[in-house]
Amino acid sequence: MLLYADKIEEMKTICWFCGKKAIMNLRFHDGKPVYEGEQIQMGGNESYYPVCRKHYYNPLIKQQSEENI
Repeated sequence: MLLYADKIEEMKTICWFCGKKAIMNLRFHDGKPVYEGEQIQMGGNESYYPVCRKHYYNPLIKQQSEENI
């Protein structure tokens, strides 16, 4: 699609976890990151988070033991 575009505009956003430039979107389901399965899921802020490359592979999620304290 970029080949046919007359104009390309970057939508700047920041990482949900650290505030650096976000270059990826990470989908969450029940508080856990999803890397496999359906490629597209309907949803908004409750399902997708903008993240940097570091936090795409290592998102800061609460562990079960921390939630029970």
